[in-house]
Amino acid sequence: MPSPPEESIQSQRPVEFRSTSEEVAAGVLVGGLIGATSALFFGALVGLGGYQIGEACGGWGVVGGAVVVWLLYWIAPVYLLLPLMPWWRFALVLLGGTVYLVAMQWHIQNRDIGDLYRWILTALPFGIVLGTIFEPLRLAEGGDTKFYAERSLMVTSYSVAYGNNKEYLLAIAAIIGAIAQIASAGSERIAAALSGLVAGALIALGPSALLSWRGDVAVADLFFGSAWNIAWACTVIGATAGAVGGYVSAVRHEEQSYRHESLGQPVV
Repeated sequence: MPSPPEESIQSQRPVEFRSTSEEVAAGVLVGGLIGATSALFFGALVGLGGYQIGEACGGWGVVGGAVVVWLLYWIAPVYLLLPLMPWWRFALVLLGGTVYLVAMQWHIQNRDIGDLYRWILTALPFGIVLGTIFEPLRLAEGGDTKFYAERSLMVTSYSVAYGNNKEYLLAIAAIIGAIAQIASAGSERIAAALSGLVAGALIALGPSALLSWRGDVAVADLFFGSAWNIAWACTVIGATAGAVGGYVSAVRHEEQSYRHESLGQPVV
């Protein structure tokens, strides 16, 4: 016997949020963490694989690595996550990622900062932007939250437990969302943008600080005397992307509410 619509919706969204700003903060934190972690652990392997392919094709190692990172960390995700229409928006997003990639490789050029470090540095901003923008948008479109309630084995330096390892992110999101609501003076769009800005800055700071900490003198010379400038730059990127994702999410919620009201349906 099929489940009632209410039960079906509840099964798809076991975690609900008290406000749009809380939902945005949760999406930015979880999406940003996934995107940044993926770039930290797999960006180097992806870039290095492309580098080896480029070297085998006539000494075009850097070009090969850049192209593979560009394809797997920007072109493919954007194609899967962003509607093709309007075409100018899709083309503008692709162009923005391409300009960043070319500028970064031109800035690094042939400096010896380590093969792995080079490609992590290249992929990390892509991962941060993708996670902090598209996950809150997915939630705003009614995307399921089953992942947010999943329980798994959690191993730390002092304990092993079984539970929801995203609970701490959801708790932080609730705090950020509540503060954003107060600071916005009743504007849902401003609250969502503020919530995304703070959450994006927080989630980008951790992985980028780890990358900065591993930077050597050559990396410091590349970034104006201090490897920690990588962390500050990525934090700004995360904050900006989170604010954009939050604002657009609030607009989507308003559009959905208007549609439901015009059809005389309750807002789910």
